[in-house]
Amino acid sequence: MRAAPRVFLRPAEGRGIGIGIGGSSGNTSCTSTCGSRSNPAPVAAPFGSSIFDAVSTGKQQSKSQPKQKSQQEEEEHSQTQTPSSLGRHYDRMVVRMEEVVDDTGTASVVVGPATSTRSNGSDDSTCTTTASNSSSTGGSPTTRKCWSVPFARAANQPSLLSTACPTVSLANHGWYDTNEKHREHVRLGVAAAVCDPDGRILLTRRAARMRSFPHAWVVPGGGLDDGEGLVDCVVREVREETGVIIDSCSVEPICLWESCYPTSGDDCISAGTGITAHYLVVYCLAKTEEKDMSKLQNQVVLDEQETDLALWLSPSEFARTLDHPLGGTDIGS
Repeated sequence: MRAAPRVFLRPAEGRGIGIGIGGSSGNTSCTSTCGSRSNPAPVAAPFGSSIFDAVSTGKQQSKSQPKQKSQQEEEEHSQTQTPSSLGRHYDRMVVRMEEVVDDTGTASVVVGPATSTRSNGSDDSTCTTTASNSSSTGGSPTTRKCWSVPFARAANQPSLLSTACPTVSLANHGWYDTNEKHREHVRLGVAAAVCDPDGRILLTRRAARMRSFPHAWVVPGGGLDDGEGLVDCVVREVREETGVIIDSCSVEPICLWESCYPTSGDDCISAGTGITAHYLVVYCLAKTEEKDMSKLQNQVVLDEQETDLALWLSPSEFARTLDHPLGGTDIGS
């Protein structure tokens, strides 16, 4: 039986993550040893609770258990922000990410405090990992690289039409103290910045029929299927959405994003639904397998159910899309 991909949280040394998972999978756990260092045992990330806060503070709390920050913790939190975070739409910190693969081929991700100052790449350490959970048949040790990567979530920035990650609002309101969650655990997803031989990046537009973010320009991606690894998912999603075949050996994680829907805590509460989708998205760089530009162009076949337009943009053109006026002319026009 193939296991479901999971997201695990590793507390900082000397701290615990106060998470009650409950149910038959309440003992879901993952043990890992990186190099010669023994790490605190990770636990499965519960749906609707902030992954970002759990990793940065080592705790998960709701309104019924208000968190009182010490001066030292305030200073630590300020160091996780970008220098100009007040003018950005996200909070950010650097974390350590491990990929754990069980004997069914299913990937899970362990996220914890960074162990070095290096970011956006492999930290050149080897992880020997063993994963086990209620749905797996027992995890065989697997060797994988670990990465130190930026991890971000949405922040409140009205000028950029950005609202704080809804996990924050719902925790402040104690929403899940009295309301049911849609799922038990956070799901794992991927998104890929695919580069062609000339260094151009593939950008796609979500179809009008999509329930979430219709007409939004995004890089290809989606959720992991049971029995699937991170690289497998990147290869499959890019091919399904665009027809492009990527070189699996080129796939490299570059950052993490905590994604929730609805994106506004107020919307979650007013609709009475809470969070309906909660993902940890692993953003990756990848290169096309085809090196001939004319053949590559002919390879593009869009999945019209999900994607209605695709563009290859140079790095400078791609960067300019980040400054595109909100509500302005569609960049594909």
